[in-house]
Amino acid sequence: MKSKKGSVNDRDKHIARKVREARIQRGLSQKALAKQLGITYQQLYKYEHAQNRISASRLEALANALNMPVVDFYAPYKADTNQQNDASLKPHEQKLIQTLRTINNPTISKSLNKLLTACLKAQ
Repeated sequence: MKSKKGSVNDRDKHIARKVREARIQRGLSQKALAKQLGITYQQLYKYEHAQNRISASRLEALANALNMPVVDFYAPYKADTNQQNDASLKPHEQKLIQTLRTINNPTISKSLNKLLTACLKAQ
């Protein structure tokens, strides 16, 4: 499928989603991560919501700030489907992840992350 130069495609959306997930998993706010990168939190929001494409150098900077390999932003990626489900996840785990992805409020996301972490520690 042809796309206009500079337009956001499905792979860009996948990477944007992975950036947001990684930031939330690490308990970082958009402001905190943006400060590390030397950009505004508004720009980070645009990256995370695939409103702007992420350059290769910016993706490398994001990987460094999030302490993860760049390749983790790509996997698992399936170009032939809108669902990027990890085959190792059970259906209820996939549903939980899909539900968490719909939360747009960083305060709620951070609170849920803390709650889940506390639950794991209590096991």
